[in-house]
Amino acid sequence: MLINNGLEVCPPVLGASHPFLIASTGTSPGNRVNPRFSKIGNNRGIQIINNKKVLTESWNWPWSPAVPDFRVPSRRVSGRMGADLKPGAVDQRGLEARDDILVYSTGPLKEGIEVSGPIDVTLYVSSNARDTDFTVKLIEVLPDGAAYNIDENIQRVRYREGYDKPPVWMEKDKVYKVAFQPMQTSNYFAPGHQLRIEISSSNFPRFDRNLNTGGENYNESQGVVAHNAVHHSTQYPSSITLSVVKK
Repeated sequence: MLINNGLEVCPPVLGASHPFLIASTGTSPGNRVNPRFSKIGNNRGIQIINNKKVLTESWNWPWSPAVPDFRVPSRRVSGRMGADLKPGAVDQRGLEARDDILVYSTGPLKEGIEVSGPIDVTLYVSSNARDTDFTVKLIEVLPDGAAYNIDENIQRVRYREGYDKPPVWMEKDKVYKVAFQPMQTSNYFAPGHQLRIEISSSNFPRFDRNLNTGGENYNESQGVVAHNAVHHSTQYPSSITLSVVKK
């Protein structure tokens, strides 16, 4: 008996856009892959750019701690907390028009892939601030362009050497390797869909904003604008490593 309860028109559940996907148990190191991503545009029009010809060695943006307000088109659209936020996966295209969010996409997949297990993110970053945050979000892009969040993470750069060690500060014009704690998912990306990565410097209000001063944040009211950059070159190979289940 078919019950018309509206569920068939709901967006994907966060972290599981393939209905009733049963994750395979475990993956081997041989199933770890590094997909190729192309940079796409900002609020001048989202457009895929040829990776080999246009992708520069770094991409930078100014980030102001005064900006992350989830009541306006902002960094935080996925809805795990807050009365004004929607639960589950939410179309991210409104965010991707912002200048302070970097967006990378694989392009449409020729074959479907199942990603089950840890997702490792390593970024080579720089900033003119003593301390700042970097965020990463894994997105599934449907053929119609809708972009649904699957998982997300954040790293405060002062703790890049470990949360059990003293904070370490950044210096202007120096590049630092930042390894995130692994994200986790089990998601099937169908043929024609895309994997997308969003990178920014805030995921408010899920995570506390960083005032970029190097201070305690909780007892401060004034922040500074951080000019942050992500580097991707032979010397600074920022990467995303996925766990792919082989059929």
